[in-house]
Amino acid sequence: AIPASSSVMPACGNGVVEGSEGCDDGPGAPMGGDGCSALCAVEPGHYFEVEPNDDGTPSTGGGSDGNDFTGALPNANGLFDTNVVIHARLSPDGDEDLFALRNDTTQVTTWSLSVNITEPGQTCAGHDTYLNVRDSAGAVLARFDDSAPGNFCPVGTITVPPLTVVYLQVLQFSDAAAVPRYTLTLTRTALCGDGQITGPETCDDSQVPSVAVDGCSPSCQVESIFDEVKP
Repeated sequence: AIPASSSVMPACGNGVVEGSEGCDDGPGAPMGGDGCSALCAVEPGHYFEVEPNDDGTPSTGGGSDGNDFTGALPNANGLFDTNVVIHARLSPDGDEDLFALRNDTTQVTTWSLSVNITEPGQTCAGHDTYLNVRDSAGAVLARFDDSAPGNFCPVGTITVPPLTVVYLQVLQFSDAAAVPRYTLTLTRTALCGDGQITGPETCDDSQVPSVAVDGCSPSCQVESIFDEVKP
């Protein structure tokens, strides 16, 4: 949970999200470049969780399954459909986090998922975290545990069918301890023709198969015809 309060005047850098702040790293945190700017605004490509994003009743137990998932929870954070770094906390004990990932294209998409402990002075060796991928009925589609011996942060890759939402559940084993600060990174593999510019692509006009001489080549590279740059 990201702490919030309205009882004091907003002060960027005190670790409490207040007023118009979108984030607040707290004392000693980098002044920007870590997802939260020096003015306590969320930087592009980052997201800071909003609680509650579970069933709202933290309780311990449940092993690697946890106990806060009861189907397509309306308070899951998201829907995420592009590369993003999610900043979150598992706090208090018993808290679990749920994020909705959406494939809004007509093709299968591949995603890399990774959890990392970002609390100063703490590492993945000290927190046994799990990442479950579930469908809207709560069925486990994939489960990721230790990424390496002694590294208890999960890393994995999933495929998401066209026009489908899946739910990413992050928890500490049996919800037995709080995780003060972690990130969940979602990275989609570039897929030419899906309408989103990712990876090495310089354009993507949603044509499958893509055609040449329309400004965007079959390999999703800008042709000699001028292509608009936004904003």
